[in-house]
Amino acid sequence: MFVSILYLYYFLTESLKYLTHYILKNIKRYKSMPNITIDGPKLENLEAKRMLIKEITDAIEKAYKLPREHTVILIKENSPENVGIGGMLISDRRRG
Repeated sequence: MFVSILYLYYFLTESLKYLTHYILKNIKRYKSMPNITIDGPKLENLEAKRMLIKEITDAIEKAYKLPREHTVILIKENSPENVGIGGMLISDRRRG
């Protein structure tokens, strides 16, 4: 029985060492997930959105050397009546 307890103690301490080492080694990678927000006009074409997301993800994967699953991309579409430039709404600028 004493040998079993020693074996269990050894197994638990070695497992804890391994987990600690693994977590410390990978904490930066898991802690930093690139978050990209695209603010722009509405994209009507769903294929265009797919292509945009894919190409940005490819670039992030290449630059950061992170798995694709770590990249978060949010597309915020703004209509012309919700964006102003130079004190005027874009929708008003188009009219005059």
